[in-house]
Amino acid sequence: MTTKKKAHRKKPLKQNRFLFAGIVFLVFAFSASAQNADISLSVHLHGVSESKITLIPLSGSTQFKAIADVSGIKIGETATMEVSKEYLPGEFIIRFESKEKKESEPKPSEKRILINQQNLELWINPVHASNQDSCRFQKDERENTGFTFGCLLVGGMILGPVVQLYAFGDLWTGIPFGWDLTDNKTLIAFLFWIAAVIMNRRKERPVYTIIAAVLLLLIYSIPHSMFGSQLDYNTGNVTQGMIMNLFVF
Repeated sequence: MTTKKKAHRKKPLKQNRFLFAGIVFLVFAFSASAQNADISLSVHLHGVSESKITLIPLSGSTQFKAIADVSGIKIGETATMEVSKEYLPGEFIIRFESKEKKESEPKPSEKRILINQQNLELWINPVHASNQDSCRFQKDERENTGFTFGCLLVGGMILGPVVQLYAFGDLWTGIPFGWDLTDNKTLIAFLFWIAAVIMNRRKERPVYTIIAAVLLLLIYSIPHSMFGSQLDYNTGNVTQGMIMNLFVF
């Protein structure tokens, strides 16, 4: 007896192309939004004796080249830098070369930020620049939290399912249609970042942003292949499995 293999169902290619082209157009339209004025960036220093502060764009003709720097900023002082509209909108690195004490050697640290249409104020301890509790923006800052949420929305909830559609023929395999861990952990992170954005719209509530950020880091620590979907090329079926040995000592 001959066993009949289940054919892998293909989605209409033309329809998929139009969907993908539409998403790409929206992403590029947002990233290319025009900026009509220069932006001011103020950095309030604390936790160190003094520091040099340098602003470096991550895109454009001056990528990875300093466009502004201020030296000798003491603890409690503020460094103000003007960012020309030609660099906006964009992602930047704020690089610190700071001394914890007057006699100590400078130590480098970095903080990534997004600058678009809003003047920014940043209070930061350069030694712990990557910690949420050691840096904060002004109360009405909305672009950096919104940027994180936007990346998760476009990458995790739009482009991710589209790639999965091309790979497996299924747009979404998480709740309520299945138990694919990759889809479900993206969904959980997305819901927590929605809560963080909503709770910070009218009043600064950093605890929600911290919770969402910590949860996202925990999600990133989960192996990508754990309880994930896999296409069986022999049967044409999409199956799920689970890695039992999570910890290797």
